[in-house]
Amino acid sequence: MKRLLSLLATGFLATTQVAIANETEIGDGVVRPAAVSPFAPSIRVAFSPGEAEAEVFDLVRKANKSIRILTTSLVNRELADELLLAKSRGVDVRVLFSGANKDQKSFVIAFLKNAGVFAAYASTRQTLNSNFIVTDESNSLAGSVDYASTSFRRNYETIMIVKNHPDAAFKFMSAWDALAAEAEDPASVRQKQGAPG
Repeated sequence: MKRLLSLLATGFLATTQVAIANETEIGDGVVRPAAVSPFAPSIRVAFSPGEAEAEVFDLVRKANKSIRILTTSLVNRELADELLLAKSRGVDVRVLFSGANKDQKSFVIAFLKNAGVFAAYASTRQTLNSNFIVTDESNSLAGSVDYASTSFRRNYETIMIVKNHPDAAFKFMSAWDALAAEAEDPASVRQKQGAPG
């Protein structure tokens, strides 16, 4: 009988330890799932029209250290204003644009650059059709949304948000850094366009 009680006690302790290891709370004789840590990795999917726009703005507003954006458009004054607000609170903001249809993006780039934000055209041999945001080297957002108002409010678009996952963020950051190393300065682009042929 003593051996049976000892085994039962050992089993209870082991179960309790496993419960604690699996982040459960034990109290009042009830086992409850623990609250998910705000620092735990998470993945969400959002669509537009709808919640995709809110997800993008939320990610930018919560950035503390850095924001890296690769986009085919970003013709969106509200988002540009949010990037300037991030810059004003000490966040390192850098944006790369697709080199296609430069005349449609030049005013956005000028607006950002005048406020001290790094903004340039990504120079690639292939057509650049990629859109992503990385914040604080830990959170990533990628998908078909190009951060233009039409993309948020008229088109059917998809994004995936991966938070608290430095490995995923590192992959995006590496791609961004490689493109930034070959980026074109918008001023030099204007000089080339204005140069005699």
